[in-house]
Amino acid sequence: MIPPSLLRFVLVLCMASAALLSTGTLHAQQTGDWIVSLGAGGTLYSISTRFDDGTVVRGGVGYVLTPALMIEGGLRRHACFDCDRFMIVDAGLQARHRGDRFSPFVSAGVGLSSDPEFMGSGWGAQAAVGSWVRLGGKWDLQLELRGRQVGFSSSNHMGELSVGVAHRFTGTEP
Repeated sequence: MIPPSLLRFVLVLCMASAALLSTGTLHAQQTGDWIVSLGAGGTLYSISTRFDDGTVVRGGVGYVLTPALMIEGGLRRHACFDCDRFMIVDAGLQARHRGDRFSPFVSAGVGLSSDPEFMGSGWGAQAAVGSWVRLGGKWDLQLELRGRQVGFSSSNHMGELSVGVAHRFTGTEP
């Protein structure tokens, strides 16, 4: 069950994003752009003998190598009703199909999950699918479904579904 406060946050985030669908011309992410994003969502995880759900807040940064490839990195904080669990640092490569309004993507990389009081820290593989939705000007909405392994040699896994807003920084105005 996703906490009502998170649902309100996501609803406000979506409404604010819709308000940004302003009169401006849409511009896709270009080579050399920096992307900064913030988002929130829900998680399901299976760690040791525990299966539970929770929430995640995330921040990220990306550098666009080509219109179809971006290096991405981020910091995520996972929590649940009876815990304040994981801090996750991740990095990867995102490949996408660039469209006029929607740009679906796949992403793969690694992440360091840290929870010193419960399971320690461990590196693991991660993968994501989602879409960028251009809102207007230099603003995008990012929808993402991400799965991760918590520790390469473990059977611990986590899944995330999140929504976020992103701002594009360029050297020249579009």
